Order: sequence, then C-alpha cells, then structure tokens
Amino acid sequence: MRKLHTLLALFALILAMGSCKKDDPVYPFKVVVESESGVRVQNAEVRCFVPLPNVDIEYYGTTGINGVASFEHDGGEIVVQIQVTKGNSTPTAVGCGYLKLTPDETATATIVVTEYDPEDPGCQ
Repeated sequence: MRKLHTLLALFALILAMGSCKKDDPVYPFKVVVESESGVRVQNAEVRCFVPLPNVDIEYYGTTGINGVASFEHDGGEIVVQIQVTKGNSTPTAVGCGYLKLTPDETATATIVVTEYDPEDPGCQ
C-alpha cells in the first residue's frame, strides 16, 4: 500500500510539473561599436530594425562609455539590420551589419565604424 501511495504522489508531481507554463522567451541583444583601430566608440547612435515592408520593429539607442548599446526584443526570433552613426547632423563615421536574435541568449554584433564619405554613404 505504501508503494502505491508513493507511486501516486510521484505521478501527481510529474503531472504538476508538466502542466507548468514556460515563460515566453526574451531576445536580448547588444551592439558593440568600435573604430577601425579597435577602440570602443562612445555616444554613437545605433538603429536596429527589420528591413521588411509592413514590419514595424525598430530599436534606437546610444552607446555608453564602454561602446555598447543594449536592447531586448520580446516578439519572436528575427534578424535585425544595424546602422550606426557618429556625429551630429552630418555623420563623421558610419557602420552597419546584421544580427540574428536567439531566445534567452544575448546575441552580440560588433560594428566597425569607418570615416563617413558622402560620395560613398555605405548602408544608408
């Protein structure tokens, strides 16, 4: 009889654990901005977006003293395009790239900014 009670308790525990709803995943990501010489760039403007029509997913941020801007997406797995500019009205440096976001892991992209050339604006 004791074995039956233990077996029933174990079965109930397994059912209870299986019925727990898992939290929705989050998609944290960060953008590290560096110069061509490998120095981290602070106060760079970072824009991350999905370049598809009728998709309104966009994130904006500014790198801190460590050259990093951090974000968190909560709407599913996506690939974002990243545009980085440094400078006021006319950029002095630009860079770009792409990053695939993965659930519950911090995805990281390192973007190297180069001197802005109006004749070759790069990934605008």
